[in-house]
Formats: sequence, C-alpha cells, structure tokens
Amino acid sequence: MTKPNPLTPTEATSPLLALSGIVPVLGRPNSWTPLRQRDFIAHLAGSGCVLAAAASVGMSVSSAYRLRRRPDARGFCAAWNAALAHAQAEQPLPPRRRPAPLPFATGRP
Repeated sequence: MTKPNPLTPTEATSPLLALSGIVPVLGRPNSWTPLRQRDFIAHLAGSGCVLAAAASVGMSVSSAYRLRRRPDARGFCAAWNAALAHAQAEQPLPPRRRPAPLPFATGRP
C-alpha cells in the first residue's frame, strides 16, 4: 500500500521545497529517505508542528532533530526554518490571553 503524495503540483514546485537539500541516508526502508524528507518539509510548512510533520511520515521527533543536526544537513535545516516561517505566516499564533486576576484572598469565607 503506497501513501498518496500530500503535495499538489503547485506545492511540489514551490521554492520552499527547492531549498530542501536532501540529506544522504542509508538505503534502509525505515530511514529518512529523500521522499520522507520532502514530505516532512511539506507537512511542516502546512502545520508548523514538528510532531505532526514527523508523525505524518512515520518518523519520530527525536530522529527529525537528529537528522537536522547532521553536518551534511544544511539544506534540510534551511528548508525546515523556511517551512516554519511559512507556517507562521500562513497561520499566525493567536494573541495570548491573560487569565482574569483572582480576587484578593482575605482568608475569610
């Protein structure tokens, strides 16, 4: 069973994915293959959440950060940063709301 490609043709040719320098990996099926790396960046750009993006490609968050820290992963790291910036621009965080102040406690019921 193959997973459908989450990218539309427009997204597949976006400059964001062009930044994605694919990190060379061993040919194991459970590793960060070039397709997984590309799909991770695409999901990260859409969600802004590393956990959701890693889960979407069947990898752990810790392995994503480990891949990002590799010396040969400059392009992947740049694509990661660009994806987060894109997600934040598309879905800005709502302003923080402060909780209502609690009434002053007098010690009486």
